[in-house]
This record gives sequence, structure tokens and C-alpha cells, in this order.
Amino acid sequence: MMYLDRNNLPPTFGHWMRVEREEGKGEGEFQTKKRLALKLLQEQFSEDYVAQLTELSLEEVKKLRESTMN
Repeated sequence: MMYLDRNNLPPTFGHWMRVEREEGKGEGEFQTKKRLALKLLQEQFSEDYVAQLTELSLEEVKKLRESTMN
């Protein structure tokens, strides 16, 4: 009988599904923050305040404001 070292087995399909699900959650949260930031910017909140509320970087908030001006 062959002995398998479970620590050295390749990742399973289930493992990759969990990884993809977690990455999807993170991307969904980021998109939600961006939508909220856009709404706050449209209501004339300052970029600093929007960054603080949404936990987006100030640079990302500035990019969003620029994209709404075009």
C-alpha cells in the first residue's frame, strides 16, 4: 500500500472554488465601496471624507471624481 503525504497533495477543485469565492467577495466589496463613493461625490462630499467613509484610498477617490467629470 502506498503512503500519501497529505501535506504535499495538489490543490483540489474544492480548494480552488473556495479561493475563487473569497476573491469574488473581495471584488464585490470593492465595487460596492466604489458605488457608494460615487454617490457621495455626486452629493459634493469632499474627497478626503469619501475616502475615510468608504475606506478607499484617496487616489482611488480622485480617479472616481475624474471619471465622473468626463
